[in-house]
Amino acid sequence: MKGLTIVLSLTLALVAGCNKPVEGRPDEVATAVHSEDSFLSGFDGVWATTSSASTDDAETVYRLRFAKNGSDLVMDNHVFDAHVIDVDTVNQTVTFQTSGETGPQEMLTVARVVETKDRGNPEAPFTLRITFGNGQFSDLSFVRRLMPQDVQFIAEARQSLSADSEETAEVSQSVETSDACADQTSFIERTTCKDPALKEARAGFESAFGDAVMAHGQEAGSSMKAAQRQLDACASTECLQKTYAEWTKYVHENYPVHATDAE
Repeated sequence: MKGLTIVLSLTLALVAGCNKPVEGRPDEVATAVHSEDSFLSGFDGVWATTSSASTDDAETVYRLRFAKNGSDLVMDNHVFDAHVIDVDTVNQTVTFQTSGETGPQEMLTVARVVETKDRGNPEAPFTLRITFGNGQFSDLSFVRRLMPQDVQFIAEARQSLSADSEETAEVSQSVETSDACADQTSFIERTTCKDPALKEARAGFESAFGDAVMAHGQEAGSSMKAAQRQLDACASTECLQKTYAEWTKYVHENYPVHATDAE
């Protein structure tokens, strides 16, 4: 009988040790362990911020599709050049290295978050928290799974990113033919297509905001939306040139990207 008591005591002690939480892990973060592939696919979908810097700001929409060999992370119309560097299925996080055209590399982390009472339940509903390079974060709620229209949106956003990079390299070269420019559907695109100086100004504007969003998150994203609204209201080349220049200067002054952040 005494021997049985000792065996039961040892068994209970082992079970208690297995259930001990990992030290240093936030209580609200989900802790169910998955294979890396299934864990990453659990982030896929359309997500939206649950709060904004001000009540006048529209919510930011994220389209996510994660995989170790290539991930898509699109914030509104901005595509992050993101590469997975860590998949932590215990603490339920994915960390990316993002690189800007003018600034240093940044790390961006996305975490699954569940209610404390649901910790350890892989079927529990969850939200996401995306933390940017400077420590600012945004909380995201699920909108829907990725639909064919969302997949097409991601593809078009990536094509736009590639096209913008090519345009930046070709700013000093000849302007596109008038027929090609006439195919553009908006005043901004048609006008910029014909003017190398505007192309260069837009490239600087987009690069500055891209780095700012990676480093400062939703705060910079709200400014980017305000800038886009002002650009959409322009009806002349002079207005576009001035708006690009003023917002690029504003971003550099208010959303600095420090070289030490890359270390």
